[in-house]
Amino acid sequence: MLALEQLSPLDVHGHIPSDRSGAFADTLTAAMERYGIARLVVSGMGLGWPQRPTPADLRTGNDDVVRLIARLPDRVWGHLYVSLDEPEASLQMLDEYAGVEGMVSVKIWVARKCTDPKGEPVIARAVELGLPMLIHTYFRSGGNMEGESSPADVAEVARRFPAGRFMAAHLITGAYEWNCKAIRDTPNVFGDIGGNPAEAGGIEFAVRELGEDRVVFGSDVPCRGFGNPLGKVLGADIPDHVKAKILTDNPRRALFGEATIA
Repeated sequence: MLALEQLSPLDVHGHIPSDRSGAFADTLTAAMERYGIARLVVSGMGLGWPQRPTPADLRTGNDDVVRLIARLPDRVWGHLYVSLDEPEASLQMLDEYAGVEGMVSVKIWVARKCTDPKGEPVIARAVELGLPMLIHTYFRSGGNMEGESSPADVAEVARRFPAGRFMAAHLITGAYEWNCKAIRDTPNVFGDIGGNPAEAGGIEFAVRELGEDRVVFGSDVPCRGFGNPLGKVLGADIPDHVKAKILTDNPRRALFGEATIA
């Protein structure tokens, strides 16, 4: 069995609180060391994580990420937080923060579905800048929240922007079969396994549907811990080289278009 010590996992899906004391940085460092996480990509979503963030919320979240990168430059990269409901402010965020060292991706949550025309200029600008996008997705049995995208929505956007790279978050949920099939035929969409309890067979199904190069490791920390998603991968009935791809190579490919970025 593949040992975690042989790997340097890259986690594409983390969040941080608005904390200026530095206490969270210390807690995060200890957790990453305990579980052997080499890198974590985080987003800051403002005080209270409002579902429809204001321009001030976006700035607060992005400033929080920049501060954490400065504290932990060898451990943390950042998602640049935007809202498709605030296109003008989000375009300004992209112009201001895309050049900040360590900002490697874009985070889109639930203010407006990713297929909504109002947000299209934001997505187009991120693609122009060469930034991948991590998009919160669900297929909820009782219907999605207002503004919440599904994996099928991400696939639709990916077809509109074939030069873009997209990560559909929460791939391994109770509806993981739907999630995987929704993005199967869009090769520029990766599936992020972060969040939700481990379900037997989920990783195996994702690899069969998407191939071994498009399933990426994410945790959704601190909403969930590192142990659950690591267990999903290390306990899956797939070859060791595929587990290594999910934990290391595929996240780099999703973020940078290749698997060899230091």
